[in-house]
Amino acid sequence: MSSSPVIRCGTAVRTHADVRTRAARLATALATMGVEHGDRYAIVLRNDIAFVEATLAGAAIGAVPVPVNWHWTGDDLAYLLADSGSKVVLVHTDLLPAVEAVLPAGAAVIEVGVPDDVAAAHGFPARS
Repeated sequence: MSSSPVIRCGTAVRTHADVRTRAARLATALATMGVEHGDRYAIVLRNDIAFVEATLAGAAIGAVPVPVNWHWTGDDLAYLLADSGSKVVLVHTDLLPAVEAVLPAGAAVIEVGVPDDVAAAHGFPARS
């Protein structure tokens, strides 16, 4: 079962084992950055595999994911990030400038590369 595909996004495919391994690594990174049981972390990602892995990573340490509409900028984004008390924000590379412009003091960022298929769908260069 662990070698069977569990999720697909465009041409990207992850197996059960891949997803568990990647989510566990991210859970460790979140914990190292100070995210503990009950803490919030924001996810400013499009609907791709990284979003699923980010959600599972938080579940592994008992943290609460705060999904953020990736179209938001300015006041809406600033309010949600501040009001949620998110300690860490996971964000796709191309969305980073909007997040950095309103990042609350003390919050950290994890930059997530944009998959080729997602970049092509939105018309911008991918970053691996």
